[in-house]
Amino acid sequence: MHLSRTPVVDVAPPPVRGADTREFLATVGIEVSEGEGEVPYPKNKPLALWLASFARWGYFAWRSGNI
Repeated sequence: MHLSRTPVVDVAPPPVRGADTREFLATVGIEVSEGEGEVPYPKNKPLALWLASFARWGYFAWRSGNI
């Protein structure tokens, strides 16, 4: 499958959960400070933890006969 003819487009960044909290609560009359209510994406795991988790699930799949 070749995707060389697929056009490249700019996409919007993923939404931040709770980004519209201030606007919504302002309509009700509640003032919220800047950044309050936003839930940021979790940070990436360190590579060693990621590899250990990958190996653990790979071992589980191998033992259960799925590989």
